[in-house]
Amino acid sequence: MRLLADRDATIAAQAGTITEQARLIERLVGQVEQLADRVCELDRRVGKDSTNSSWPSSSDSPYTKAIDAGGIWPAFTGVLMRDGYHGYTHLTQALHAWCGAHTLRDLRSIQDGDPAGQVWADAIATTLLDAHHAACDARDARQSALANMVAPGWIETQNAVDYLRSNAGLETEDERRAWMLDNARVPATRMGRPEEIASMIAYLCSAQAGYVTGNWIEVDGGHHRSAF
Repeated sequence: MRLLADRDATIAAQAGTITEQARLIERLVGQVEQLADRVCELDRRVGKDSTNSSWPSSSDSPYTKAIDAGGIWPAFTGVLMRDGYHGYTHLTQALHAWCGAHTLRDLRSIQDGDPAGQVWADAIATTLLDAHHAACDARDARQSALANMVAPGWIETQNAVDYLRSNAGLETEDERRAWMLDNARVPATRMGRPEEIASMIAYLCSAQAGYVTGNWIEVDGGHHRSAF
């Protein structure tokens, strides 16, 4: 009888614990559902078009149709955390935000593919992580922190011009302009100038930018359309 009583007491205690856990899960699910109305992350699981180095982005692309198929994303009006896939740019009702985890993953892929030639990728990843840790430490210490990242697009340096000449056969500025629009999909139809990147960095380091923090700022001629 004592064993049965102990068993019943154990079952009752477990039932009470399970009930409390169920109530907690119910509250958490409600909170997650509220959050999902505001912030959501998109992570594609599709393959690249083997005949084109860019991601398909037209409205009749099978990738775009797949995104719209459920009817969820076209109506989503919260913050859409995503990577640089162009197929998301037609979702204009949402506020687009760049995913840092995707960026670090892409940088690692570049670095792993050519460790000796793409040292910049490791440098940028290290800078991003250092900025993240500095911002976290400042928040924990209740201090203010300014941490921003400038993301250049195609910049007209000698290395970039030489690269386009050797890999795309582009010799003149007019040829590069046409390639920027038709192949690189840069609405500005030109390469950026180094001083344009320097000007943005100088602004972010100035007192006038004292309220700008936590941003990934793209200076790329509209290549990544995050707003329009």
